[in-house]
Amino acid sequence: MSNQPAGSTFQSRGRSRSRSRSRLCRTSPLTQSYVPSSDESDPESASGSDISAQPPSPETLQYWRKVARIEDVSELNIDLLSLSSTPRNKPQRPLPPTPIPPVALIKHSPSLEVAPLRINKKPVKSAKPILSVQTAPMVSPRPVRLLIASIGNPKPYHSTRHSAGHHLLQALQSTLHFPPLSKTMTGLVSSGADVGIPQFTLWQSTSLMNVSGKNLLQAWKAFTSSQEPSAVTGVVVLHDELESSPGVLKVRKGDGSAKGHNGIKSIQDSFRSAGVLSQLGSQRYVRIGIGIGRPSSRDQSDVSAYVLGQLTATEKKRIEDKAEELLRILDREVAVLENS
Repeated sequence: MSNQPAGSTFQSRGRSRSRSRSRLCRTSPLTQSYVPSSDESDPESASGSDISAQPPSPETLQYWRKVARIEDVSELNIDLLSLSSTPRNKPQRPLPPTPIPPVALIKHSPSLEVAPLRINKKPVKSAKPILSVQTAPMVSPRPVRLLIASIGNPKPYHSTRHSAGHHLLQALQSTLHFPPLSKTMTGLVSSGADVGIPQFTLWQSTSLMNVSGKNLLQAWKAFTSSQEPSAVTGVVVLHDELESSPGVLKVRKGDGSAKGHNGIKSIQDSFRSAGVLSQLGSQRYVRIGIGIGRPSSRDQSDVSAYVLGQLTATEKKRIEDKAEELLRILDREVAVLENS
């Protein structure tokens, strides 16, 4: 049994512990060398120590060096991350995700080969217009001049049904407020230019119905020679229409059948022989018949007696009432010729 007092034993233990702490603090756990202290090498002191002197913990590097008695830590198959002061039962914080480098850094990095960034864009369809209008170049309408001619019989047969065209022309003159018909070498004339309507010139034949073509051809030549070169000229013939009901207007255009009307036949023969009919074509030569009705008998003598009979007051009224309708037809023909 040692003769040292009890107090000296506790002091030696305290000194050995402080020396061990100082050695551990001076060096890193990865580089420090294990040097047994005097207390550890002394069997007597080791045997005399109590349970307060704890051996190195298995969680420290010092413990594994003492057990293996080696200096090279790399030879130990030890997870060094597990040798931390963090308790094992505490959940580890997950590592943050690896940040994705910017596209610019990836593109210029020599160690990475990145395909160029492509953005597929759908082609933008051009907006269609709500309303697409193709406008033709503005063309000023050409002036139109029409010679409106009536054919029939002179006095004393002026008031017969065969002269219904004359009655229709006079009703148009009154509606347009044209000046009275004046006598010329070819017939009776009233010009609309005197009242500001130059597109219409009224002409009334003074010859018999069956030979009215010669005078109308002369009147046509005089009419066209007095017009400006840029004007579109045409002729409109007003006549009686046997095959139509009384007061009904019927329009025909161009060179066609005379339908047994001797006055129309005379006009077309005269114009055709002079080469005028082909020049007028189908738009500039217009025939407008005013209906007078037809007798029940088809006998030639009965038909002649009917057309040469006097117009009744009712028949005259029907003809005069057609002046407005005739004017609308003429205006429509003017519009067609303006754009021809």
